[in-house]
Amino acid sequence: MQCQCTYYCSSYVVSPIAHSLYPVAGNTIYLADDDVSTTLPLNFNFEFYCSVYNQVRICSNGFITFDFTMFPSGGTPYAQSVPSPAVPDAVIAWNWNDLDPSQGGTITYTTIGISPNQKFIVTYSNVPLWSPSNPPGSLRNTGQIVLHESSNLIEIHIVEATNYGWLNQTEGIEDSAGVAGVAVPGRNLSLWTASLSSHMFSPYVIGSPPLLTGDTLLCQGEQGSFSVTPVPGATGYYWNFPGGWSASGSGPNIAAVAGSAGSVSVAATFTCGNSVYTSLGVNVTPAPTIAVVATPSVLCSNTVYTITPLGALVYTVEPGSVSGNTTFTYLPATTTQFTITGAGLNDCLSLDLVTVQAVVKPSPTVSVNSGTICIGGSFSLVPMGASGYTYSSGHPVVIPQSAGLFVYSVTAKGSNGCISAPAVSSVSVAPLPLVSVVADRHQVCANETVILVASGAVSYTWTSLPGNNDTAIGRPALNVTYQVYGTDLNGCRNSGSVSVNVDPCLGIADGLAGVLTVFPNPAENNLFITGISNGSFGLYDLSGRMRISGIFNGDISLDVTALLPGPYILMVTANNQVAVRTVLKE
Repeated sequence: MQCQCTYYCSSYVVSPIAHSLYPVAGNTIYLADDDVSTTLPLNFNFEFYCSVYNQVRICSNGFITFDFTMFPSGGTPYAQSVPSPAVPDAVIAWNWNDLDPSQGGTITYTTIGISPNQKFIVTYSNVPLWSPSNPPGSLRNTGQIVLHESSNLIEIHIVEATNYGWLNQTEGIEDSAGVAGVAVPGRNLSLWTASLSSHMFSPYVIGSPPLLTGDTLLCQGEQGSFSVTPVPGATGYYWNFPGGWSASGSGPNIAAVAGSAGSVSVAATFTCGNSVYTSLGVNVTPAPTIAVVATPSVLCSNTVYTITPLGALVYTVEPGSVSGNTTFTYLPATTTQFTITGAGLNDCLSLDLVTVQAVVKPSPTVSVNSGTICIGGSFSLVPMGASGYTYSSGHPVVIPQSAGLFVYSVTAKGSNGCISAPAVSSVSVAPLPLVSVVADRHQVCANETVILVASGAVSYTWTSLPGNNDTAIGRPALNVTYQVYGTDLNGCRNSGSVSVNVDPCLGIADGLAGVLTVFPNPAENNLFITGISNGSFGLYDLSGRMRISGIFNGDISLDVTALLPGPYILMVTANNQVAVRTVLKE
């Protein structure tokens, strides 16, 4: 099969790539002004301008070199154009200038990944330009050099490159003989500044690169899909991802978990070498970093627990899948662990679960009785479940002063200091019944019958008369006040009274006394009138309406079955005499 690529180890092509940094953690080296490190291991073989190296030296002035010869006296030289036969050679420079790490910043190196796809990374962080003043000036420089195993690619990333305006600087590469080199256009021994700038130096000259498609907008931590159109003759594909990505595989289709924004690159692999890379820029929205303030960390049950998350736009709290963008409040009954996630720009989710725990101390559980009393009575609150109670009324016995519904609460404090939820007692206060008494007459002769009728309650007790219903019969010899106690359906009790005046009636003779007999009294069905040979009679209710009347010759029987129960007045006339009797219908 015809080879699809041509390998030129002595020729490099530089091209811009999307800016991104790899992790900067690693080994820290300490260099003085114009200083160079000892040889440091790459941990893999790296081909650079047709020579293979596995060690490198890091220089304080913003470059690394595979030239292990001694530099001229005076330390690491300032920038040269590339190529240049002057020492040093075999140089990779990200900002070859007069940097001074003794005045601040750090320089680290590390090897990451798994062979055959390892990367050697050198990072300059906030290293200032040399300055004669003390403290040093504010012109700081940050950048990174990345060497790729197998593909022998070189990445140079500049976060910030500065100058004082009088010392030229270089970004580029140069071979070990100082006769071949490539610089970023406009940055070969000239005055320049740059920020958020990245370039790739590729040692292969190739034909058509593979066609790359895939996701161009992802959230950090989200999985994206990328694929190339299969290239005839390719044995595989070499994928390169920005810093912080997670991916593996060498096929034409690959899934990768997004890290930082940058370019996804891929080259086709042939038996004769690799094609040039084709790249696809991917915009990655950073995942929000969630912080949580939760108070109090230890609380009593049924006490408010507050969770205030920060760092995102919308949050979800478990358990319960409660979502919102503000403070969350709970009343946990037992110790509970909460987890919080957040969504930020483009609905990107936080990568880590934030966990907080509410440690809950149990509060005592209290109950209390409820009930009904009559106005003027007292009610005893009897709580249960704890000891040492506190009453909203101030004491356990309450005496409401009016009718209605009264609510009282009781709490208790446990030995752990936690206070119970209020136990509620409902006390219904019923009014007293309005008891009244009426008498059929308020003026009678001594020992004459008086019929008394009580109302306003459901049961009655007379103080000086027999019976426990609403009607009683009195035969007073002297002036008297009759009193009755009535009880309603609520069991509330009140009294009523009526006064009756008594006249001895000594000057009045009942012409029928000793002759007229009326019985039974009270009567249920029949009322008998005896002792009179002839005469007339009338039976009246208390309103004065006649209910039964007639004449008689001898004893008679009146049918009173149809009359309503209650008192009636019987008037009998005989022998020119009138007699009045009070009778009671049962």
